[in-house]
Amino acid sequence: MPRVDFFTGLALVGLAVGVFIGTLDMAKVERGIGPGDYPRFIAWGLLFLGATLTVQSGMKLVRREKEPLPFPPGAFSRVLAMVLMTYAYIYVMPYAGFVLTTPVYLFLAMLFFGLRRYLLGAVTSVAVTLALFVTFRYAFQVLLPVVGLFDLM
Repeated sequence: MPRVDFFTGLALVGLAVGVFIGTLDMAKVERGIGPGDYPRFIAWGLLFLGATLTVQSGMKLVRREKEPLPFPPGAFSRVLAMVLMTYAYIYVMPYAGFVLTTPVYLFLAMLFFGLRRYLLGAVTSVAVTLALFVTFRYAFQVLLPVVGLFDLM
């Protein structure tokens, strides 16, 4: 794991440097935040965190610490199943709408991760879907795919 962390840290540092260099040509403003200021700020944070990860994992590589597997056996098949379920959710959403597909997806994800209180899962998935819909639709003015229940027939 330290070797993966080491190269991940180096990649993050490289990404941060690339973002920083890419924002140098953006327009400067006299007052306030310009279009390149926020990405530059994020790049500095990413540079710091990537360098920290690189140094910490490099120290472990030098000491040659033995670590257990970073994931349990059989985790790949569970992650693959979740990725396929997410792909199906994204594929079906334009046809069935956000309000119909999201509670089903959330309920199945909760079952997949071990929830055995079915009523709680059903109520939670519907409540989260409605909260997300109201927040994005009315607070953020983001249009979500909406299909009526009887439009499918």
